[in-house]
Amino acid sequence: MFWPYDFSTRRNSRLEALALDLWRTMQSVLDKVTPNDAANCFRRCGYSLGLG
Repeated sequence: MFWPYDFSTRRNSRLEALALDLWRTMQSVLDKVTPNDAANCFRRCGYSLGLG
């Protein structure tokens, strides 16, 4: 059976580095989100899903 992923240590460390870079990039955006922004987002999402 063909398995397209290499789970070697080298591959995992590259994926971990990519995930860390993504997290750091997201943090710069998330740091600018206010509690009011978050509340409005969840309120709208809940309304769209019929939860609120």
